Amino acid sequence: MSKFPIGRRRLFALSLVALLCTSLLLPVAVAAAGDSVADTVAPGNTDRYVSTATETDVISPERSGSAQIDSTLEGTDGVVEAIVRFEAGETAPTPISTDQTEPTALRMTANRSQSPLERAAETTAGLEIEQQFWLTNAAQVRIDTDRVDLESVAAIDGVVEIHADAAVELTTTTNATASTAGPAEAARRLGGSYTNGLEQLSIPEVHEKYGARGAGATVAVLDTGADDTHPDVQVDGWRDFSGGSSTPIDYNTHGTHVAGTVAGGSASGTQIGVAPEATLLVGAVLTDCSDGSCVGRTSDVIAGMEWAVANGADVISLSLGSEGYTASYISAVRNAEASGTVVVAGAGNSGDGISTSPGNVYDVISVGAVDEYGRVTAFSSGETIDTSDAWGRDAPSEWPNSYLVPTIVAPGDRVLSAAADGGYVRKRGTSMATPHVAGVIALLQGATDRSLESEEIKTVLRETAAGSTGEPDTRYGHGIVDATAALEEGGSFATVEGTVSDTVTDDPIESATVSLEAPDGTSYETTADFGGGYDLKGVPGDRKYTLTVTAPGYESTSETVFLPADERTRRDVSLAGNGELEAVLEDAQFGNGLANGTVNATAYGTYPLVYQGDGVYTADHVPSRGRANEYTLTATAPGYESERRAVAVTDGQRATERFELTGDATLEVVAEDAMTGTAVSNASVTIERPDGTAFDVDESTADDGVLTTPVPGTDTEYTVRVAADGYETATATVTVASGETVTANVSLEGDAVIAVALEDAQFGDGITEASVEATGDRGTYSGTHEGNGEYVLEPVPGGDEYAINVTAAGYVNDARTVSVGTNGAASDRIVLEGDATLLVTVVDEADEPVGDATVTIERPDGASFTATEESNANGTLEATVPGSGTAYALTVDAQGYASETVSTDSVPSGATESVTVTVATVDGVPGFGVPVAAVALLATLAVSVSRGRA
Repeated sequence: MSKFPIGRRRLFALSLVALLCTSLLLPVAVAAAGDSVADTVAPGNTDRYVSTATETDVISPERSGSAQIDSTLEGTDGVVEAIVRFEAGETAPTPISTDQTEPTALRMTANRSQSPLERAAETTAGLEIEQQFWLTNAAQVRIDTDRVDLESVAAIDGVVEIHADAAVELTTTTNATASTAGPAEAARRLGGSYTNGLEQLSIPEVHEKYGARGAGATVAVLDTGADDTHPDVQVDGWRDFSGGSSTPIDYNTHGTHVAGTVAGGSASGTQIGVAPEATLLVGAVLTDCSDGSCVGRTSDVIAGMEWAVANGADVISLSLGSEGYTASYISAVRNAEASGTVVVAGAGNSGDGISTSPGNVYDVISVGAVDEYGRVTAFSSGETIDTSDAWGRDAPSEWPNSYLVPTIVAPGDRVLSAAADGGYVRKRGTSMATPHVAGVIALLQGATDRSLESEEIKTVLRETAAGSTGEPDTRYGHGIVDATAALEEGGSFATVEGTVSDTVTDDPIESATVSLEAPDGTSYETTADFGGGYDLKGVPGDRKYTLTVTAPGYESTSETVFLPADERTRRDVSLAGNGELEAVLEDAQFGNGLANGTVNATAYGTYPLVYQGDGVYTADHVPSRGRANEYTLTATAPGYESERRAVAVTDGQRATERFELTGDATLEVVAEDAMTGTAVSNASVTIERPDGTAFDVDESTADDGVLTTPVPGTDTEYTVRVAADGYETATATVTVASGETVTANVSLEGDAVIAVALEDAQFGDGITEASVEATGDRGTYSGTHEGNGEYVLEPVPGGDEYAINVTAAGYVNDARTVSVGTNGAASDRIVLEGDATLLVTVVDEADEPVGDATVTIERPDGASFTATEESNANGTLEATVPGSGTAYALTVDAQGYASETVSTDSVPSGATESVTVTVATVDGVPGFGVPVAAVALLATLAVSVSRGRA
């Protein structure tokens, strides 16, 4: 929209003359207009002047002034942050347009006024300029009061006041409802299609009836920033005044909430923003955040306002404030409004009798808060301001002696909007009411052909407000904002414009006939141009019409439109062709209809066919233009090879084509034995999708166990089922993307089992530590000991003959052959002989051989057996035992001799161990007396001791 109404063009011309005259006298460098909204414009001259002086008291005032010093700064020690204000000079004589981003006159005034301060900073230790402003003639400075007294700074030529760079806080209360997790969940929980706040302001009617959504208007939100990753918040221009981030972020969640109320969308299913099509600028000015609260400085807010004005904002939304009355805001607000930017600010949350700056500046549209029932909330601030008492000599002469805050009220209790985590949250405060009003102003600006003056906007809002208790007061101000009433306030004529295009291709339809007919039969008509555009002007506004559009080869369309007075209403119309197409897409492998395909018919343009179900796609609006047309019909689907056909379309008829699409991916199935890894040939393969549909591959696995088949590469998780004789059916799961070749390795387990029982041939118990293997056509399978010498080999493929090989430490290996059928079982019992030999010699005390002696051999665990042989005439015998590294206890019994037990050393595998056992005669045997018996006993003990040492 234009930012130069006639009155402002005259003002601009006068200002330009003044500037040319001034330029002849003052060699002041004027900064060039520059950055766009996307690039963002820096807030004035931000150069810092740092003194290089070495003395602490070198200011030589050029004049003796009467500048005010903020009482809060008096008596302070050390470094203080302050704002130095200068004489106001001229007030924004030059309006801002989209191609002139800096008001030259204001900047020249600031440059001229602040030069004495610049010179002082260059030569004075302890005085630094942080940044300079032109929107208000002021500078942010750092003063080391231990080196420079405030009075010296106040005495600098042109200085009218030094006040603290006051802290600025959010104008929101602390309670809020936790955010929901994302748009889908929000749609379930948030409720209606519009928030309660928007319903209160009649925003649905403004959107739907008038089509006003803020397009063409620009709103600057100066707050804690904004999270533009939120689906409902789009930041078009960004500036972080702390310098912390070059991309949009929210240091709290407050700014995202405010921005969402101004221009948020409806991703959740609930519209949260008043003006969703407005251009949104976001400046982060409150960035010092902790414990849910954020703080900034007056200088940050002024810098943000300056940035917003420089970027052509129609309205600035300030949901923030500081206690008291901050004079620097006066000229900033007035210059902003003179430059075409309306300033809206929250009145504060301290209740009746108090307000905050800048919301209490007379020129600001100050906003109070009401609840969902239209009642002013207890926290909403408001007061009657005595101009002289509050502002003193800083008050402009045209201000009234007293005035009321707030100007107007809007929804500010439990307001639903965007949260910085991507969800949604309810907040309360005049912070929440302020963006509602800023959004309504954007609707007003966007719905007019010209840039509304600040006073026009204020007048419209005041005069159309509803719900007031009568005369303006400190609670309601002039009443509750009514967006519909505000929009309807205006002239009596309207314009309707738009384009006529093809419903499907959006291509313009030349020579379409556009007509408007009023209820009384009055009609207006025009013809669309080459680009499909039309423009009907001078139509009586504030009434409904029937808009009818026709074109050859298309179906005509009619709709009812309401044309607001003194506005341009845009109605783009699309016409549908009168031919029809149908295509059927089937999966060549699974045989089912394809639901996610794309079918396009191309001739004059491209017409997509819409899925109807069961693989059927139709296009009901293909233009024939009164004659047969041949279209190229292209069928594609993710994961499939595409196909193309030619088809003719005739007026009023439907043409049908059928496509069988082959998958564009390859699935390689490798079948192998789960135990041996050998290839499984002649196996059948079935491919199944998660929905249960499946197809059997025609071929079987080859000798190498491999089979390949095309499948749709749809990122689908396929279940590959493989069946083979002698095996349990096995499956594998793979995901196949478009164009990929993916291998599914399927391990098959045999469907049979072999059981083998191993028994010790000597001791007769089960052998627990053995290796049992069965070798068949598919390889070798190992058995698992199940306990007590029982070994199970499973799974093994059925229908095969196996060679059973058994090995065990200390035993002689054994081998057998068994056959097992499909889904069958086989068993065998194998007795293993020990692989070691005990060579036992039995002698008496005289070392004479003892024949016919029996030997019992015992293991450490108590198991024993008696040797099958008795000692021969030489007193010897051999016994087979497991050579498992075990030491055996040998007990020898012979007629006429005492039983004798000796222990062997550990007997290794395959060894022959010799053991000599000396037995003693028993008492009473003829020919032996007591002395002889005693000697025999001693000899026996000696043998035992000797064995023990050995």
